Amino acid sequence: MLTLFDLRRKLIDEKIFKGTPLRVIAKELELSNSYMTNFIDFLDEKEGCHEVKFDTLLNIAKRYFKKPADIKEIMTDFAKRATKPQNMRMLLEFADEINDLPFLAELIEKCKDSKNRSLEAVSKIYELLYKRKTSQISLIDFRERLSILKSDNTTESTYLIIILESYILYDLRSYTLLQSYITLLDSLISQLTCEKYLILRYEQRKEEIKMRLYLKTNELEKCRAVADKMIKSKDSMRLLASSYYTRGVSYLFESFESCLFNMDKAAVYYESLGLKELQQKTRTYIALAKCIHNQMELVDVSMLSKIEQIYYFAKQKDYLTADQLYTDYIKKNDEEFPEIQFPFRMLLMGLIKQEKDIIWQSYTEYMRQGELFFANFAMMELEQLGLVPFSIQS
Repeated sequence: MLTLFDLRRKLIDEKIFKGTPLRVIAKELELSNSYMTNFIDFLDEKEGCHEVKFDTLLNIAKRYFKKPADIKEIMTDFAKRATKPQNMRMLLEFADEINDLPFLAELIEKCKDSKNRSLEAVSKIYELLYKRKTSQISLIDFRERLSILKSDNTTESTYLIIILESYILYDLRSYTLLQSYITLLDSLISQLTCEKYLILRYEQRKEEIKMRLYLKTNELEKCRAVADKMIKSKDSMRLLASSYYTRGVSYLFESFESCLFNMDKAAVYYESLGLKELQQKTRTYIALAKCIHNQMELVDVSMLSKIEQIYYFAKQKDYLTADQLYTDYIKKNDEEFPEIQFPFRMLLMGLIKQEKDIIWQSYTEYMRQGELFFANFAMMELEQLGLVPFSIQS
């Protein structure tokens, strides 16, 4: 387990063994000489030194450590000594960004009893984020608790609450209303007066929501433009993974090669982050892309879910196997089938029975749900039948 003293050792080693003067290190980090002296005193726990800023410590940690796990350990150790409200707010955002939920829970408990009203209010928002991620709260309760928190009128809290409301709208597939929320977030970002680290992170949250919205509404060029912007920033490995992943999905129906390239990139980052479930999802989309683009001989069927395996055999024109799997699947899952999968069920039935009218129903159901991107599943089949002379657009 790395600590702040390991960071100190790295810094001193550069000074002594590499012969880099402290003032040069400070200049490269855009810090004053006095700040660097205070930084070392803080690491040594000397009396009279000031608590260093989270974002400055993070930049120094990134200079000496490249692995996300190492940086996380350094910042976790810093959290044990951090007391300033601005540092605690940045630590909350950092813990949520790296998806370290136990660390986030510890920070929330530490902040909830703060005498600083702004920090207390922000910690309650992160508590909701934590409960959303750990499935400890229903969507209805989530919205009600969020409404109560709106009584706090700090700009930072307001911005975070609007972001959380945007997550709700995304989950509800209320994409038209979500667009208006993103416009509001765009206008509010310039009014934030918090630390640059937080402003950057809030901006990134907004852009990630925007990227996913553009995917859902089938505005793929806009989606890829936002993804490219976040990839170029290289501010967060998780965001890099998310951007490559979303980019890969956007090419699902358009280009097998582009889908594969972006999904492979995302998989590497997810593996580095230890996010095995998301890494698995990249493999699933690659397998689906192979089905869509007639690369059947390359498909590892084990990478597909049961319902996706039905799609695979239907695309193989093995309608007997597909029909058997479909019948078995419906018997086992019919009562628990989520509404969002209903149009895909109809698509499978249309492919198995070779009924274009059922495929049309699948398409219209996708459109009714607002799932314009995934309506391409049905659109693609209809186009092959020469029945769709238009493109899907919100």
